[in-house]
Amino acid sequence: MPVALPKETLLLDRDPNFEVTWAKDGSDMPKNWPKWYRATILGCVSFATLVVIMTSTAYASGIPGMMEEFNIHNRTIMLLGVTTYLFGLALGPLLLAPFSDMFGRRPVYIVSLLMFSVFSIPSAVAQNIETILVTRFFAAFAGSVVMSGAPGTLNDICDDETRTRYMAIWILGAVNGPVVGPVFAGLIFQYAGWRWINWWLVILAFVSTAGMAAIKETNGNAILRQRCEILKSMDGRYWTHASIGQNLPITTRLNASIRQPLVMIFTEPICTFWDIYVALVYAILYLCIVAYPIVFSQIRGWSPAVAGLPFLTIGLGSCVTVFAESKIRAIMKKLSSGDSGDATLPIILIGGLLIPLGQLLFAVSAKPPNSPVVAILAGFPLGVGNMLIFLYVSNYLATTYKAHAASALAGSAATRYMGAALLPLLAPVIYGRLGPLVAGLILMSILIVLAAVPIIFMRHGDYFKARSALAHGNDVCKVKGCKST
Repeated sequence: MPVALPKETLLLDRDPNFEVTWAKDGSDMPKNWPKWYRATILGCVSFATLVVIMTSTAYASGIPGMMEEFNIHNRTIMLLGVTTYLFGLALGPLLLAPFSDMFGRRPVYIVSLLMFSVFSIPSAVAQNIETILVTRFFAAFAGSVVMSGAPGTLNDICDDETRTRYMAIWILGAVNGPVVGPVFAGLIFQYAGWRWINWWLVILAFVSTAGMAAIKETNGNAILRQRCEILKSMDGRYWTHASIGQNLPITTRLNASIRQPLVMIFTEPICTFWDIYVALVYAILYLCIVAYPIVFSQIRGWSPAVAGLPFLTIGLGSCVTVFAESKIRAIMKKLSSGDSGDATLPIILIGGLLIPLGQLLFAVSAKPPNSPVVAILAGFPLGVGNMLIFLYVSNYLATTYKAHAASALAGSAATRYMGAALLPLLAPVIYGRLGPLVAGLILMSILIVLAAVPIIFMRHGDYFKARSALAHGNDVCKVKGCKST
């Protein structure tokens, strides 16, 4: 999120021969490091992201064991563990994002992921549900740093040739995290119990911390500042432009990190529409993740290990979408005459229609004597649709706001996790009292109504952009004289 930096005119008087900067050929810049090392950084960041996200849903597979041990009969109370975790994911990036600019990405990753690992331990040894609910919030709050920091890290190490590929690989882990969690957690719960689900998550958390500690700093400004400090210890005349704004108060940074995303949610109609749309879609995805064990384990009587396997079709749909992303982007370029992002709208609409299709297939085949095959395959359109929306709504917001894209995306992420935190609490009521058929048809109807959002922007997108104070569409910029970055 952009922060207005004070002009430090004293730098104009510095000797340019003592300026600390990159080599003329750029060979020491992170994006020019060896490919194998950049791929290693990508792997570490993607793995850490996967662990943080899958922890949100792996918990749900152990709920029956926790209910029995803690003598709790209300499943909604147990689902609060998912809710508090997602609250942490929503709030963490807004408060922690500025620290990467102040101290560099690597130390923030290490400290935050170490705290994530430590706060995950109480869930494995807790003697009551209250301990789990509280510590899961703080674990998610700390671990959320990878969600806000990973795009910046990838931008540090990517060149034009690898940027799309690297982002697609990272997003694959981020989006499939909610799906992977229940698959492995169901197996562990059946053969080792619910506490070992959490112990495995703790082990993976410490492994991800070690991985991030093993890689070098990628933030260009932080690297130059570190070099400058070393050289200044030998000669005080060394200086760098990367130090500009380092004395900016933390309160100013937090104001930019928190205030602007929230303001845009409520004052920018473009953000308001898309944030509500994505929040509801993501919330319904999490509702399905909670509903799958109800349908396949409670209603069909499958064992926990087997009941988690249907999640794989959702993951398969996401994977296919990512692998096809380059072809989808080629289609977008043919449809678009500029960089306004309008070409993404038909793709978002397709994704928005695939999700209710998956809901319909799941609803009509969830209960016996219907074959479970259709209910399992229903996850494929759910996975494709969710991935299309996740990818291309972000693309639309980024191309619409440009200089303010970070704030728009931060607001979108916060509302997305807030929505996902609340709706799954209704799963026991919706699926328990209404049944999978009625519940699925209600969700399908809501999703069909939501499909009107991309249609509205296909027809009236220019109207919203023209009246936006922050949008950076080409035509708007000509009128307002705005500058994109």
